[in-house]
Amino acid sequence: MPDAIVYESNTGFTRKYAELIARFTGLPCYALREAERSLEKGRRVIFLGWLRAGKIVGLQKAQSRFSIAAVLGVGMRAQTPEALSDLKAQNKLASLPAFYLRGGMDIQRMSGINRLMIKLAAAIMSRKAPKDDPEAMESFDMLRNPKDFVSRENLGEFLEWYRGIKA
Repeated sequence: MPDAIVYESNTGFTRKYAELIARFTGLPCYALREAERSLEKGRRVIFLGWLRAGKIVGLQKAQSRFSIAAVLGVGMRAQTPEALSDLKAQNKLASLPAFYLRGGMDIQRMSGINRLMIKLAAAIMSRKAPKDDPEAMESFDMLRNPKDFVSRENLGEFLEWYRGIKA
């Protein structure tokens, strides 16, 4: 059984999911930096991280410190089997329970290089995004207008897995 939930969040969407999971599981919840100070090395944790170019931010650091029971990646894409498959492949998660969650986007909450990268992506997409591709247009819209998709419903598969290991 996991001892805690540990997360790395950039704009708050991953933190919201971590706090939701804490409410449903009763597990304590820590930001990665806080967990490094508060939890003993090797503790079994559920890790949540936001995605940057498909990579789960903070995962390697968490893996070097804790025993990871499950990984949840939080990104902009719709919650589909393809998004989960890409998450597993890009982060080499074949042997760990892994889940993809749709978080959101709010460029105003970003800082530094992350904000600059998103602004550049938006500029490129404005010229190249196919107008007949609803997913591309939705992604482009998210870069310009804040969106929040965090919900309890998105946690369905994860909560089912958690109930299964708890039984």
